[in-house]
Amino acid sequence: MNYIYSAFSNSFYPLSIKELYVSAGTWPKDGIEVSDEIFNKFGQPPTGKVRIAGPDGLPAWADIPPLTAAQLAEIKAINIAQAKADKTKLISDASDKIETLKDRIEAGQDKAAELKLWKAYRIELDDMDVSTAPDIKRPVAPE
Repeated sequence: MNYIYSAFSNSFYPLSIKELYVSAGTWPKDGIEVSDEIFNKFGQPPTGKVRIAGPDGLPAWADIPPLTAAQLAEIKAINIAQAKADKTKLISDASDKIETLKDRIEAGQDKAAELKLWKAYRIELDDMDVSTAPDIKRPVAPE
């Protein structure tokens, strides 16, 4: 056996470096020696599962609990904030392109059609609804 499992911390500790944990004052008092098979089985959780301390003090799998309403609201707020930042950046990039196209037109280049496409794209970006983030229909930039 190469590991102990602590139900209190829900963690495995390698016996090979026990002295380091002891000297740091972090060696668990509730540790139970476990086989390498247990260590390997409970190292990485299967999809939808989380490791917990079972009633016998050994690791076990449990279903990941659903997110709370507060957690879902926080995730939604983060998604919307990111979408707003992305929208601002895309509008800024489109505005830079539009200014460059205006300069080219002033210099005599035939870029009026391309300028019109980029202006339409910038308007589509401005109209983009970010309240549905992360499920946003983003307009495609002209080529």
